[in-house]
Amino acid sequence: MTTLLHLDASLDRNGSATRRLSRAFVERWVRTHPEATILRRDLARDPAPALTETFVRAVKTPPDRRSADERVAWQVSEDLSDEFLSADRYVIGMPMHILTVPSPFKAYLEQIFHAPRVFRQDEAGFAGLLGGRKFLFFVSKGADYRPGAPLHAFDMLEPYLRALLTFCGVHQTDITFVTVNNALSPEGPDAGDAVGANGQVAQLAEGW
Repeated sequence: MTTLLHLDASLDRNGSATRRLSRAFVERWVRTHPEATILRRDLARDPAPALTETFVRAVKTPPDRRSADERVAWQVSEDLSDEFLSADRYVIGMPMHILTVPSPFKAYLEQIFHAPRVFRQDEAGFAGLLGGRKFLFFVSKGADYRPGAPLHAFDMLEPYLRALLTFCGVHQTDITFVTVNNALSPEGPDAGDAVGANGQVAQLAEGW
Protein backbone atom coordinates (compact mmCIF):
# COMPACT_ATOMS: atom_id res chain seq x y z
CA MET A 1 0.00 0.00 0.00
CA THR A 2 1.26 3.47 -0.88
CA THR A 3 2.04 5.91 1.92
CA LEU A 4 2.40 9.61 1.07
CA LEU A 5 4.08 12.08 3.42
CA HIS A 6 2.90 15.65 2.85
CA LEU A 7 5.39 18.19 4.24
CA ASP A 8 4.97 21.96 4.36
CA ALA A 9 8.01 24.10 5.21
CA SER A 10 6.64 27.61 4.56
CA LEU A 11 6.35 29.76 7.67
CA ASP A 12 3.47 31.64 6.01
CA ARG A 13 0.56 29.44 7.04
CA ASN A 14 -2.10 31.61 5.39
CA GLY A 15 -0.78 33.16 2.17
CA SER A 16 1.77 30.59 1.01
CA ALA A 17 1.62 29.62 -2.67
CA THR A 18 3.49 26.40 -2.00
CA ARG A 19 1.05 25.39 0.72
CA ARG A 20 -1.84 26.03 -1.62
CA LEU A 21 -0.26 24.03 -4.44
CA SER A 22 0.86 21.09 -2.32
CA ARG A 23 -2.54 20.89 -0.63
CA ALA A 24 -4.37 21.05 -3.97
CA PHE A 25 -2.18 18.28 -5.35
CA VAL A 26 -2.69 15.95 -2.38
CA GLU A 27 -6.45 16.52 -2.36
CA ARG A 28 -6.62 15.70 -6.05
CA TRP A 29 -4.20 12.75 -5.87
CA VAL A 30 -6.17 11.12 -3.04
CA ARG A 31 -9.26 10.92 -5.25
CA THR A 32 -7.51 8.42 -7.53
CA HIS A 33 -5.61 6.70 -4.70
CA PRO A 34 -8.26 6.23 -2.00
CA GLU A 35 -6.38 3.27 -0.55
CA ALA A 36 -3.26 5.33 0.19
CA THR A 37 -2.20 6.35 3.68
CA ILE A 38 -1.60 10.11 4.00
CA LEU A 39 0.80 11.45 6.62
CA ARG A 40 1.01 15.17 7.30
CA ARG A 41 3.78 17.26 8.85
CA ASP A 42 3.64 21.04 9.10
CA LEU A 43 7.11 22.34 9.95
CA ALA A 44 5.77 25.79 10.88
CA ARG A 45 3.33 24.41 13.43
CA ASP A 46 5.48 21.46 14.56
CA PRO A 47 9.11 22.27 13.74
CA ALA A 48 11.90 19.73 13.96
CA PRO A 49 14.39 20.85 16.60
CA ALA A 50 17.84 21.93 15.52
CA LEU A 51 20.62 19.50 16.29
CA THR A 52 22.40 20.16 19.57
CA GLU A 53 25.57 19.13 21.37
CA THR A 54 23.41 16.67 23.30
CA PHE A 55 22.47 14.88 20.07
CA VAL A 56 26.11 14.77 18.96
CA ARG A 57 27.03 13.14 22.28
CA ALA A 58 24.19 10.65 21.83
CA VAL A 59 25.54 9.65 18.41
CA LYS A 60 28.95 8.95 19.93
CA THR A 61 27.66 7.14 23.03
CA PRO A 62 26.53 3.48 23.15
CA PRO A 63 22.75 3.30 23.74
CA ASP A 64 23.08 1.73 27.18
CA ARG A 65 25.38 4.53 28.36
CA ARG A 66 23.39 7.54 27.17
CA SER A 67 22.11 10.08 29.66
CA ALA A 68 18.40 10.85 29.92
CA ASP A 69 18.84 14.02 27.84
CA GLU A 70 20.84 12.11 25.21
CA ARG A 71 18.14 9.45 24.97
CA VAL A 72 15.49 12.12 24.43
CA ALA A 73 17.53 13.87 21.71
CA TRP A 74 18.18 10.56 19.97
CA GLN A 75 14.55 9.49 20.14
CA VAL A 76 13.36 12.70 18.47
CA SER A 77 15.57 11.87 15.49
CA GLU A 78 14.45 8.24 15.47
CA ASP A 79 10.76 9.15 15.55
CA LEU A 80 11.11 11.63 12.68
CA SER A 81 13.14 9.09 10.70
CA ASP A 82 10.58 6.35 11.31
CA GLU A 83 7.79 8.58 10.00
CA PHE A 84 9.82 9.64 6.98
CA LEU A 85 10.85 6.10 6.07
CA SER A 86 7.32 4.75 6.47
CA ALA A 87 6.39 6.65 3.27
CA ASP A 88 7.30 5.89 -0.32
CA ARG A 89 6.02 9.15 -1.83
CA TYR A 90 6.69 12.68 -0.66
CA VAL A 91 4.94 15.95 -1.50
CA ILE A 92 6.90 18.90 -0.14
CA GLY A 93 6.06 22.59 -0.33
CA MET A 94 8.62 25.29 0.46
CA PRO A 95 9.81 28.76 -0.49
CA MET A 96 13.41 29.55 -1.36
CA HIS A 97 15.21 31.27 1.54
CA ILE A 98 18.58 32.94 0.94
CA LEU A 99 19.07 30.99 -2.29
CA THR A 100 18.39 27.56 -0.74
CA VAL A 101 15.97 25.60 1.46
CA PRO A 102 14.29 27.35 4.40
CA SER A 103 15.65 26.75 7.89
CA PRO A 104 12.67 24.65 9.13
CA PHE A 105 13.28 22.17 6.32
CA LYS A 106 17.05 22.15 6.85
CA ALA A 107 16.55 21.34 10.54
CA TYR A 108 14.22 18.51 9.54
CA LEU A 109 16.77 17.11 7.07
CA GLU A 110 19.50 17.18 9.70
CA GLN A 111 17.34 15.08 12.00
CA ILE A 112 16.65 12.32 9.48
CA PHE A 113 19.38 12.25 6.82
CA HIS A 114 22.07 10.18 8.51
CA ALA A 115 23.45 6.67 8.40
CA PRO A 116 22.27 3.99 8.58
CA ARG A 117 18.74 5.21 7.92
CA VAL A 118 18.98 6.83 4.47
CA PHE A 119 22.46 5.73 3.38
CA ARG A 120 25.16 3.34 4.51
CA GLN A 121 28.94 3.37 4.42
CA ASP A 122 31.14 0.30 4.16
CA GLU A 123 34.40 -0.81 2.58
CA ALA A 124 32.92 -0.20 -0.87
CA GLY A 125 31.99 3.40 -0.05
CA PHE A 126 28.59 5.06 0.28
CA ALA A 127 25.29 3.52 -0.84
CA GLY A 128 21.92 5.30 -0.82
CA LEU A 129 18.93 3.54 0.74
CA LEU A 130 16.02 5.62 -0.60
CA GLY A 131 15.79 4.03 -4.04
CA GLY A 132 12.28 3.49 -5.37
CA ARG A 133 10.80 6.48 -3.56
CA LYS A 134 9.31 9.49 -5.39
CA PHE A 135 9.61 13.15 -4.44
CA LEU A 136 7.48 16.05 -5.66
CA PHE A 137 8.49 19.58 -4.63
CA PHE A 138 6.33 22.70 -4.92
CA VAL A 139 8.72 25.66 -4.68
CA SER A 140 8.32 29.43 -4.79
CA LYS A 141 11.24 31.76 -5.54
CA GLY A 142 11.27 35.48 -4.92
CA ALA A 143 12.86 36.39 -8.26
CA ASP A 144 13.41 34.77 -11.65
CA TYR A 145 15.80 31.82 -11.33
CA ARG A 146 14.83 30.03 -14.54
CA PRO A 147 17.51 28.76 -16.94
CA GLY A 148 18.79 31.69 -18.95
CA ALA A 149 17.84 34.27 -16.31
CA PRO A 150 20.69 36.30 -14.72
CA LEU A 151 20.02 34.72 -11.30
CA HIS A 152 19.85 31.11 -12.47
CA ALA A 153 23.40 30.31 -11.31
CA PHE A 154 22.49 31.46 -7.79
CA ASP A 155 19.72 28.89 -7.34
CA MET A 156 21.13 26.52 -4.71
CA LEU A 157 17.79 25.00 -3.73
CA GLU A 158 17.02 22.60 -6.56
CA PRO A 159 20.64 21.48 -7.16
CA TYR A 160 21.08 20.87 -3.43
CA LEU A 161 17.95 18.74 -3.10
CA ARG A 162 18.72 16.79 -6.27
CA ALA A 163 22.27 16.10 -5.07
CA LEU A 164 21.12 15.05 -1.59
CA LEU A 165 18.43 12.69 -2.84
CA THR A 166 20.66 11.21 -5.54
CA PHE A 167 23.33 10.56 -2.91
CA CYS A 168 20.66 8.68 -0.95
CA GLY A 169 19.75 6.49 -3.92
CA VAL A 170 16.78 8.31 -5.46
CA HIS A 171 16.73 8.26 -9.26
CA GLN A 172 16.64 11.65 -10.98
CA THR A 173 13.43 10.68 -12.79
CA ASP A 174 11.76 10.25 -9.38
CA ILE A 175 12.47 13.87 -8.38
CA THR A 176 10.04 16.47 -9.71
CA PHE A 177 9.94 20.25 -9.16
CA VAL A 178 6.99 22.55 -9.78
CA THR A 179 8.25 26.13 -9.41
CA VAL A 180 6.67 29.57 -9.22
CA ASN A 181 9.20 32.35 -9.91
CA ASN A 182 9.03 36.06 -9.01
CA ALA A 183 6.92 35.36 -5.94
CA LEU A 184 8.13 38.58 -4.29
CA SER A 185 7.93 40.79 -7.37
CA PRO A 186 5.83 43.99 -7.01
CA GLU A 187 3.95 42.79 -10.08
CA GLY A 188 3.23 39.48 -8.38
CA PRO A 189 4.34 35.93 -9.23
CA ASP A 190 5.17 35.10 -12.81
CA ALA A 191 1.79 34.57 -14.47
CA GLY A 192 3.06 31.82 -16.72
CA ASP A 193 4.59 29.95 -13.81
CA ALA A 194 1.43 30.29 -11.73
CA VAL A 195 -0.79 29.02 -14.52
CA GLY A 196 1.69 26.29 -15.34
CA ALA A 197 1.92 25.20 -11.70
CA ASN A 198 -1.85 24.89 -11.42
CA GLY A 199 -1.91 22.89 -14.64
CA GLN A 200 0.84 20.60 -13.40
CA VAL A 201 -1.12 19.90 -10.23
CA ALA A 202 -3.91 18.41 -12.30
CA GLN A 203 -1.59 16.61 -14.71
CA LEU A 204 0.71 15.14 -12.08
CA ALA A 205 -2.16 14.03 -9.86
CA GLU A 206 -3.34 11.76 -12.65
CA GLY A 207 -0.11 9.95 -13.32
CA TRP A 208 2.28 10.40 -10.40
